Amino acid sequence: MRTPVTTSAPALCTAHEQFVTTPGVLPQTRDLVAESWRRCTLRGVHPDGSRPLRATAAELAAYRRTRPLAAALPLFRELLGDGAAGDGHVFAVADTDGTLLWVEGVTAAIEPGERMYLAEGAVGSEARSGTNAPGTHWSWGALSRS
Repeated sequence: MRTPVTTSAPALCTAHEQFVTTPGVLPQTRDLVAESWRRCTLRGVHPDGSRPLRATAAELAAYRRTRPLAAALPLFRELLGDGAAGDGHVFAVADTDGTLLWVEGVTAAIEPGERMYLAEGAVGSEARSGTNAPGTHWSWGALSRS
């Protein structure tokens, strides 16, 4: 019988700490999360919670100009921008590599997001940043295409 799944944030942090510090410990999490932790360990992703940045601001600007999504940004702003600003939300556009190309919306919502690495230039892919909701999703998308 499977051990009960951890659902609270403090219990999840404890489960992750045990997973990282005690080899062979099976985390008490959803299978999707446990498998992501295992993949991160195999890839050597450091569990310190940091997220890599793709580049400096100037390098990111140059990189964004080469992305096909740059042509769609005005449409995203039209469809999502006003709604995000009006509702106090943000919207983010990422490429297939997991790089957050644009993060826009209300400043009061953007600033807390930046503390969680929801920032332009951050790389959210599981392979580079470890387990996170968008990164886990992107990883599964990449796996399903291979």
